[in-house]
Amino acid sequence: MLNEDIKLAISFITGNFERGSMNIYPFTNEDIKGYFDNFDFKGKDVLSVLASSDQVFDMFLRGAKSIDTFDINPLTKYYFYLKKAAILALDKKDFINFFNQNIISDNEYEITIDNYNKFNKDIFMEISKYLKGDSYIFWNTLFENFSPVEISKERFLFSFDYHNEWNLKIKTLYYNNYYKLKARIGDLKITFTKCDVKDLPEKLNSKYDIIYLSNTIFYAFAGYRYNLQNAKIVKDFLDSLALKINNQGVILADYLYDWPFVEDLVITKFEKIKTLNFHNDYALIYRK
Repeated sequence: MLNEDIKLAISFITGNFERGSMNIYPFTNEDIKGYFDNFDFKGKDVLSVLASSDQVFDMFLRGAKSIDTFDINPLTKYYFYLKKAAILALDKKDFINFFNQNIISDNEYEITIDNYNKFNKDIFMEISKYLKGDSYIFWNTLFENFSPVEISKERFLFSFDYHNEWNLKIKTLYYNNYYKLKARIGDLKITFTKCDVKDLPEKLNSKYDIIYLSNTIFYAFAGYRYNLQNAKIVKDFLDSLALKINNQGVILADYLYDWPFVEDLVITKFEKIKTLNFHNDYALIYRK
């Protein structure tokens, strides 16, 4: 599995991947702080899409008892362990500099190895002291064979990254509590399952208090928000997934940027709530 994952990462870096393949989100593009402030994670068993890992860090700070994760992209697991190791190894400024260059596109500046701090190899050497097993082998292989520019180039291994410090400050809890997270993150343990969201009901062997899907169902069910037939399929999917939540459990089912919506979602327990930070951002909630 590790060798296959390294081959997959190299195919992204070298541009030899199928268009439409899922790459890694560097940071959340959701207002997860404003979203999660509506819910109590303390002492809860949680299932979450892994994605950028920012959601998991916020859940952990909010007191989640256990966090299981899934993602269709197996490389998100290695990114989680890289971020976790970086938090253990670095102060806040170096963490931000390592993961976030704040460059909009390659055309805006002439980027060279000399002026590029993102994924700096010297900083990686400090981080790598906290990496173990497969995660160490995975990242060390990439850093031995590719430059920081090649590894972190947008729309290859990673998706487009427009999230600067301001976005992290507004959209996450952990950025503003970085040193609290740093002191505790050694206790953060997750499980990971490579899984398409559509297959979750059959894959899950546990029950949860909170299941967090981000906006994966929008992509998995062909833009169901615009299509009544697909909305009915989503209803069946969520009814099936609801068998995997405990009494009074909740599925954080989707996240909207004030997009158009099928008037009748045919989802009887769907609630639309505003996030607390942005006027046009909404969370869709499915309650058992």
